[in-house]
Amino acid sequence: MGRWTCLVTLAVIAAVGCSSSSTDDQVLITQECKDSVQAHLNYDASWPFFDPTPTKDSDGTWHESGTVTAQNGFGAKNTLHWICTVTSDDVVTTNVG
Repeated sequence: MGRWTCLVTLAVIAAVGCSSSSTDDQVLITQECKDSVQAHLNYDASWPFFDPTPTKDSDGTWHESGTVTAQNGFGAKNTLHWICTVTSDDVVTTNVG
């Protein structure tokens, strides 16, 4: 009986640990996407109008989107929409426009 209690306790600890790492993963994904979006821009951007929240699909790919205000080559500021995906292999794909 003591062995089952130990296994259940370990399962609960693992589940709690996974939920907190999910939050940590979301923070890391958001930072990766922001860095990737910034790399697509010619000038520094103002971050963000809202804090985006990444979502993870069944194959482990993270998806995130948002808006950013960035200066163009003429000095005018534009609001741009961006979409970012991060695969389970940490391949980041970003579209800014």
